[in-house]
Amino acid sequence: MGSSRTARLLTESLSATSQLASGKTIRSQSRRLLLAALAALVVVAGSGLWATQAVTESVEDLLTANLEANLDLTATALEAWIDSELALVNFWAESERLGGLVEARLRGGAEDPDLQEKLQKLLDEGFTAKEVKDWAIVDPARVLLFSSRSSADQTWSIAMAMMPQHEKIFRGQSVFLPPMPLSELIEERVVHDEIVILMAAPVRDTAGEVIAALMFSMSPDGTFSRILRASRMGDSGDTYAFNHEGLLVSRSRFEADFPSMGLVPEDAPVRAVPRILIHDPGGDLTAGFKPKDEPENWPPTRMLASALRGESSIDLSGYRDYLGVTVMGAWRWLPELDFGIAIEVPREKVRRIQQPIRLAVQGLMALVTVMAGLILFSTWWVSRLQKNIDEIKQVGHYTIEEKLGEGGMGKVYKANHALLKRPTAIKFLKPDALSADSLERFEREVQITSRLTHPNTIDVYDFGRTPEGVFYYAMEYLPGISLSDLIVMDGAVPPARAVHILRHICYSLEEAHSMGLIHRDIKPPNVILCERGGQYDAVKVLDFGLVKDIKNQDVQQTAMHEVAGTPAYVAPERLTDPDKVDHRSDIYSLGSVGFNLLSGEDTFEGKTAVEICYHVMKTPPPRVSTKAPHPIPEALDQLIDDCLAKDPNDRPADVSRVIAMLDAIEGLVWDQAEARQWWRDNEGRFKSPESG
Repeated sequence: MGSSRTARLLTESLSATSQLASGKTIRSQSRRLLLAALAALVVVAGSGLWATQAVTESVEDLLTANLEANLDLTATALEAWIDSELALVNFWAESERLGGLVEARLRGGAEDPDLQEKLQKLLDEGFTAKEVKDWAIVDPARVLLFSSRSSADQTWSIAMAMMPQHEKIFRGQSVFLPPMPLSELIEERVVHDEIVILMAAPVRDTAGEVIAALMFSMSPDGTFSRILRASRMGDSGDTYAFNHEGLLVSRSRFEADFPSMGLVPEDAPVRAVPRILIHDPGGDLTAGFKPKDEPENWPPTRMLASALRGESSIDLSGYRDYLGVTVMGAWRWLPELDFGIAIEVPREKVRRIQQPIRLAVQGLMALVTVMAGLILFSTWWVSRLQKNIDEIKQVGHYTIEEKLGEGGMGKVYKANHALLKRPTAIKFLKPDALSADSLERFEREVQITSRLTHPNTIDVYDFGRTPEGVFYYAMEYLPGISLSDLIVMDGAVPPARAVHILRHICYSLEEAHSMGLIHRDIKPPNVILCERGGQYDAVKVLDFGLVKDIKNQDVQQTAMHEVAGTPAYVAPERLTDPDKVDHRSDIYSLGSVGFNLLSGEDTFEGKTAVEICYHVMKTPPPRVSTKAPHPIPEALDQLIDDCLAKDPNDRPADVSRVIAMLDAIEGLVWDQAEARQWWRDNEGRFKSPESG
């Protein structure tokens, strides 16, 4: 309404100008022109102020949402890491070999150097490639039984310092001590007051009685700080952890500048987490401010004072951080872990981001009418193209007959070749999906799939554009049923039929892998069962839209660190390092499909994709034999479990090996008579789905 009012007033002003003929008319029209100009100015200014305020609020809402999401993810990741480290110390504490060595020591083996040597070797092997710095084993009387050679003296003092948690361990509980200065854990101060993390678990004898405590120390320099770094916002924000004393207990992105700001001595070691209080210096240290008092006398930052009261909050009004920089931030105290986390970004940085937006909004106000017209025209044109897809009756030599289905990227129709009279499926890309990335993915899917010739892989015949500019490709028409629909209809399939299906999926993948291609989206909806050439239960693998060419990395269009696919069927390494996957990721997905066929269930269930991804990375998969309603041969049960191994090195080396293992399973034969009978019995129960 503001724009139309402005246009009308300006038009009136121009009309008035052309009528200035006499002094009285000039004065009268001048007043009208001035009033019109003022009215237009008020409308534009009001609209601009409203738009600017709306943009500012939107940016703040977005910042709030990002801060909250980052806090949630960081807290979840830290909890998961701590759980995994506690599981590690529990694993070794419960080791029969370790328990036997401790029992031997308690029975009087104090003078036997072999015990220390054996335990040293056992735990050194156990903690290989881990972040454990030192370890110790202490008896109920707090007597040091064993310790790592690197810190035999310190570990005894650490054990003594754990007295508040000592009884908890000997009641059979695992213990996590949050990051704290080493000086709080030993009797004498060390040269560099470094920060350490402690984990401990009870050691039991053969009768199940707690006889000792295994504990190890870690530096927060490693995974602990990396988790926090991952949630930093922009190139100037920071995420860090702090303890109940207000000490920084993780790495800071500003550590290199600490000496010049007077926060640490010039000769402080770079690798040690410095002892920094989260206190307000009263001015910006990065701008050269020099406080008069020592950091111990500075007041806590607003964030720290709130967090130590057990509060979780977000502050976008601005407060000074421990460098004296005015920041916007969010924080949370984690009572179960006894430390807090904070995410902060300089307020000036956010304002600099908002300023161009304000200027842009003000400048664009003059173009509102034109832009609205363009948007209306574009909307009408896209709507027309979208409608034209449904009205297309002829595409090249293909005559459209009926719509088969619709997905996020396009619509699929059944068609017939005008000359060959061959049934064909044609996929049209939706006009509103025509971004550069989606178009590249579309063309890549066509080109890569067309290079595959195995009978178990869908055939692509042609691709191009309609006269209206709509992209399409023609492919093999598959009147059949997807594996996901098969499970919905019949539930778990018999092992013989499952082996038949898995073997033929492997045939398709075997060709793709030999060409250096990995599918990356093997799942039940992407596998079709159909009748081809008189053969029933013919298997077709579809949708190579997420395919990756590991011989030519330029083919991959997925953004760095993006994980595409369906969570329950995605291999763990694709969640942790998606740029370094190989053909064994498809073998994991194949195992998930086999689990689904044999049990009627996904390998892992969860309320959210994040929960499922966590199980994929951390939770051992159940044996399919415990979920399947049919008896599962031991060899097949083991093969599915091997394919679902977390470590790619523990899976079958390639699909050729999987085929050989499937062929070696005795007593599982799914012949054409059984397949033909199933299709005749179920002919009326399903509708032919789209192909591709």
